[in-house]
Amino acid sequence: MALSPQEKKADKDKDGVLSEKEVRRYNNKNPEDPLDDPFTIEKARAEYGYTVAVIDSDPKLQELFRLAVSEAWEAPRFELEVKQWAREAGYGTGSALDAYKKEKEGGDVWDRTLEQAVGEIKTKALELGVDVGDINMENPAANELVRQWVYGGYSTRPADAVIDFLAPGVGSKGLTGNTASVVESLKSLALYNGVDKTQDWYDQVADSIARGNSDKSYWQNDIRDSAAARFPAYADKIKAGVNVRELASPYLTSISRILERENIDLNDPWIAKAIGGVDEKGNPKPMSMYEFEELLRQSPEWQNTTNGKNTLLNTGTEFLKDMGFLTDNAGMVV
Repeated sequence: MALSPQEKKADKDKDGVLSEKEVRRYNNKNPEDPLDDPFTIEKARAEYGYTVAVIDSDPKLQELFRLAVSEAWEAPRFELEVKQWAREAGYGTGSALDAYKKEKEGGDVWDRTLEQAVGEIKTKALELGVDVGDINMENPAANELVRQWVYGGYSTRPADAVIDFLAPGVGSKGLTGNTASVVESLKSLALYNGVDKTQDWYDQVADSIARGNSDKSYWQNDIRDSAAARFPAYADKIKAGVNVRELASPYLTSISRILERENIDLNDPWIAKAIGGVDEKGNPKPMSMYEFEELLRQSPEWQNTTNGKNTLLNTGTEFLKDMGFLTDNAGMVV
């Protein structure tokens, strides 16, 4: 159906058809010359007997519908074209067209379809780590979610589309279950290798994994590469799967024993000195344990420990004895 000059003026998106919104906008601006009741997309949907979910389920079907509206096809012709489209598209069970027919039939068939969809949503959500909460079919919002799942055939869609459908705008912050577990394991790996990552980084990682754009091993390698760059003396071992905390264990033990400290992390400056140093030629070189422990005992921190104070006191006492200022019974020589 060709548009009149007046209707073309109202057709802001130039798609050859008028929506109710376009008509309202035009009539509000031109109250003296309003448009009559046009053959809108909304009315055409009703006349052809197809819901918005069916028509919007496929770009080719949308194109077919727009053509039907612009040329004012009769309903039987549109039905015939839709069937041809469905055959060519290979749509069968689970398609929007099939869902429409089941909903139209209603009864037990439609109820079973919705029940199956609830199970599919819960399974897919667990797999992807999307928190969909309790799906109570008595809740209108939950009912509509399940209905749109059936119409959209989301059970067979890529993970990317399913996440956007189940948790629009939420992204990785709404991810739970398996994906969240993977992210927690990556956080532990980063901790054991002295690598700092922001929460935004983990959010992006979770989203990427859930959507199938990457996997756990990819981000494990990324963390190990960062650790290897920070501790080049052990780069090969780190990349091979040995954690920095294991490699630094003897140094951590020395710090704990000599400086009397607990809960030492890999960001401690002493660790950088122990295994992040270089030789005179600039080559990575960890310190020997003897050299490292001597360095610890020369620090002001050691002097404030119980061990350090006792050692200094004993050394001072021996010096006074050697100089003759103390007797064997610790009495002062007068």
